[in-house]
Amino acid sequence: MIVPVREGRRDGIVVSHHGYLDIDSTPGTGSTFHIFLPLAPRAQLAVPAVLASAFSRKGYRTEHASSGIEAIEKVSDVSRRIDAVILDLNMPGASGLDVLKIIRVCRPTVRVMVTSGHITPESRRQFEQLGQHVIVQKPYRLDQLGRQLRTLLDGAAAGGEPAGPTS
Repeated sequence: MIVPVREGRRDGIVVSHHGYLDIDSTPGTGSTFHIFLPLAPRAQLAVPAVLASAFSRKGYRTEHASSGIEAIEKVSDVSRRIDAVILDLNMPGASGLDVLKIIRVCRPTVRVMVTSGHITPESRRQFEQLGQHVIVQKPYRLDQLGRQLRTLLDGAAAGGEPAGPTS
């Protein structure tokens, strides 16, 4: 049996990622749930470019990475000036956690804001162990992200700690 995504229902990981469930159920034996999620929706791939464009219009110098591997390459190049990173938890190639580990080694003073549609308690714990406390829940509004970025950068200018307040 294939369970379609019902109109009007916006909760849950499967629904929010435009996926579906395939359920095999046998009375007296049990059920098997197969969850199908798209690997890289076009909208997800466009988000870094859209954010870079929006923040550029606000006067920020921006760069974006289309994958975790590209992000690692950029943050590892110490000739680049990077004051802050908006980091998605789920990226193709390498996870946000992988990228953050590299940032903490190569650029320990760079401010980082993590965004995620769903962060497990285990993932949150791993981020916090790396000193990462600024996590913005998706869906977010651009003005919310902008305010959080400004707070991070203002903290850096004032000599505050690299990790900002939890949001």
